[in-house]
Amino acid sequence: AGGARGGQMIAVSTTTVKRQSFADRIEVLGVAKGRQSVSITSKNAELITAVRFRDGDRVRAGQVLVDLQGTEQDAAIDQAQSVADLAKLNADRWNTLYQRGIAAKSSADQYNAVYAQSNGALAAAKARRQDRVIRAPFAGVVGLSDVAPGALISPGAVIATLDDVEVMRVDFDVPDRYLAQLKDGTPITAKSDSYPTENFDGTIS
Repeated sequence: AGGARGGQMIAVSTTTVKRQSFADRIEVLGVAKGRQSVSITSKNAELITAVRFRDGDRVRAGQVLVDLQGTEQDAAIDQAQSVADLAKLNADRWNTLYQRGIAAKSSADQYNAVYAQSNGALAAAKARRQDRVIRAPFAGVVGLSDVAPGALISPGAVIATLDDVEVMRVDFDVPDRYLAQLKDGTPITAKSDSYPTENFDGTIS
């Protein structure tokens, strides 16, 4: 309507006020890595007798990857086992004699101690044999390898790499002015050139 003094008409429109969230978006470049990564090596210079994986295999934690020649260690186990078996026979015999009142307890205790000592020696021999078996320290994917049965492996030489890729870690730099806004657990979304149509959700750690 016109104003009392002949003013012009003014068109007025109304709208509903709505709450809307605003967020700063930061885009940065990063490098994706496995959660854990290790180079599998040997502590000993020895011949490889068996390779129990193929390139790209997904392996379990503790799974045997490579067997090394252990002839000397096998012989040591056999010898320690024979000593332990004999010690057990003697201990059992003297324990029976003691229980029947024929032998003194000190004699039975002496043979029991020898038996316990022989079991310790057997366990040590088996532990040394384990040095000839190389296992996966954690579950993951084995990389490329060119080792084969009959090859001589040197101490520290890389047999294969092992990567835990169930959870990926992405390392990236952030401008200083955003550091105060980033906290543990802040959600992020990652993209990879290898999978251009996929988004990978994660959190800041």
